Amino acid sequence: MNRIRTAASAAFLTLAFVMPFEMTSPLVRLAGVQVTNVELVMYVALASWMLSAIATRPRGWTSVHVAVAVWAGVNLLSALVADEGRAEAVKFALRTLGGCAVFVATADLSASRISARRLCLAIAAGAVLSAGAAVVEIWRPPAVRALLVFKTHETRVGGFLRASGTFEYANTAAMYWEAALPVACAGLVATFRSRAAIRWAAIGAALLLIEAVVLSASRAALASSAIVLLLLGLASRRPARELFVTSLLALFAIPAFVLGARLSSGVTALRLESKDEATWYRARYITASSTVRLETGELATIPVTVRNEGPIVWPALGAEVVLLSYHWHDATDDRMLVRDGVRTPLPEAIRPGRELTVRARVLAPARPGRYRLRWDMVHEDVLWFSMHAPTRDALDVEVVPGTEPPAHPDGPAGSIAAPPRPSRRQLWRAAVEIWRRHPVLGAGPDSFRHRYGRLLGLAPFDNRLTANSLYFETLANLGIVGLGALIGVLVTLAMTARKAWTSAEDKAATLVVLGVSLAVAAFFIHGVVDYFFEFTPTYLLFWMTAGLLTGATTGGRRP
Repeated sequence: MNRIRTAASAAFLTLAFVMPFEMTSPLVRLAGVQVTNVELVMYVALASWMLSAIATRPRGWTSVHVAVAVWAGVNLLSALVADEGRAEAVKFALRTLGGCAVFVATADLSASRISARRLCLAIAAGAVLSAGAAVVEIWRPPAVRALLVFKTHETRVGGFLRASGTFEYANTAAMYWEAALPVACAGLVATFRSRAAIRWAAIGAALLLIEAVVLSASRAALASSAIVLLLLGLASRRPARELFVTSLLALFAIPAFVLGARLSSGVTALRLESKDEATWYRARYITASSTVRLETGELATIPVTVRNEGPIVWPALGAEVVLLSYHWHDATDDRMLVRDGVRTPLPEAIRPGRELTVRARVLAPARPGRYRLRWDMVHEDVLWFSMHAPTRDALDVEVVPGTEPPAHPDGPAGSIAAPPRPSRRQLWRAAVEIWRRHPVLGAGPDSFRHRYGRLLGLAPFDNRLTANSLYFETLANLGIVGLGALIGVLVTLAMTARKAWTSAEDKAATLVVLGVSLAVAAFFIHGVVDYFFEFTPTYLLFWMTAGLLTGATTGGRRP
C-alpha cells in the first residue's frame, strides 16, 4: 500500500513540475479527443491516486471539498442545459471535473508535511525554469523559435515582444508566475531553512519570477505580484525573517526591473502608462489638396505627409514593418467600398512625434464616380490603425472614365488576419447581457467566447477571447448559481487558510500554508481582470494550490 501511495505522490510531483510546459501538438488523438503532454501526466497521476485511494482510506471531506463538488456539479448541469454548443460546453465541464479531481487528490496526498513541501518545491522548480526561458526569449531572440513547441506564435503588441516563455500567451504566463511566486519563496525557505545558500536560492527564484512577470508586460500581474509580496513580507516578519527579506527584495525589484525594461524596449512602461493599446496607434495624414481627380483603374502617386501621434516607433523594415495604405468609401453615405488598399512602404522609420512625406501608391476604383479616400496605417497581418483610432483625414476623389487599361500594382494588396479587439468594458457589458438572457445557469461553460461578438455587433470576431474577468465570465457562462458556487469556493478556502494558519505546528508548516494561501489569493485578485480556467497550466496550478491548502488542515500532524 505504501508503494502505491509513493507512486501516486511521485506522479503528482511530476505533474507539479511539468504544468508550465504544455506542448501545442497533442500526444494522443482518439475519437476527436486530443490529449496534451500535461493532460496525459494529469490522467496518469489521477489514476495512480485512485489506486492508492482504493488501497488506503483517503482523508475526510472538508467544507472546501463540498464547495468544490458544488462547483463541479453546477458546471456539468449548466453544460447539459445549454441551448447551443452543448458538446463543447460538456467537454469544458469535464475539464473542470478533472481540475476538481486534482484538488481532491492533492488535498489527500499533501496531508503529509513532507509531501506538501515537496509539491511546493516541484511547483517552484517548474515555474523558475519556465521564467528562465522567458528571460532568454527576450534577451536572446533566436530562442523564440525553440519555444514554439509550446505555442503557436509569440506574443507581440505594438511591434514589441512580450515574454510568454513556455506558455501560449503572455498573460497566461504572467498569471502562472505570480501565483507560483509565494509558493516558491515559502517552499524553499520552509524546506531548507537552516542553509544560507538555499535562502539565497529563494531570493534568486523570486527575482527571476518577478523579472519574467515584468517582461510579460502584464499590468494586472505586476499589481497582483506587488500585493502578494507585500502580504508575504508582512505575514512572515515574525515566523521567518529570511522570507521577509526575500519578499522585500523582490518587491523593490519590481520598479527596478520596470525601469530596465523601459530603457531596453519600452513595452512594459507603455502598457503601465497607457489605459490600453488603442492609444498606441494614432496617425495624422496631410495632403496638399483636399480633392484629387483620377481615371478608372489608374495607379497614381499621391504625396501625403504622415505624422506619428502615438508612443511607439513605426518600423520601415523587418518582421514588424508598418505600411501606409487606404480604404475607398462612398462619397455620399461614407460606406466602405474597398477595404484593402495598395500598400506603400515607409522610406524610413517614423519615431513618435515625427512626420514624413510619403509618395503613396493609390489604385483608383474601376467605376467612375465620387469617392472618399481614407488613409490608414497597417501593421501587416496584425491590425489596421483605424481599428483602434478611426481615421478622420479623408481625400475627396473624382474618378472619371480612363483611356488606358487598368493598372495592376506590384504584388497582392494583402489582408488583415486579426479582427478588432473589443475593450474590457465592452467584454464585461457583453457578459452581463449574456447573463440577462440566461440568468440562472448561464449560457454554458466556455460559451462566452462564442457569443460575445454577436452581442457587440462584430463580424468577424476572435472566438479565443474570454470576458477578461473570472467573475464576469462565470456570470455569463454559469449564471447566478455558478457565481454563487465560485464565491462558495473562495469563502471556504479563506476559512481553511485561517484554520491552517492557526493550527500549524511549526515554522515550516506555517510557511507552506502562507505560500499556498497567497497563491490562491493571487488567482482571485488577478481574476478581477483576467480568466484562468481556460488554460491547462493555470487551472491546474489553482486546483493544486487549493488542494495543498486544504491538505494542511486534513493532515495536520502527519509527518
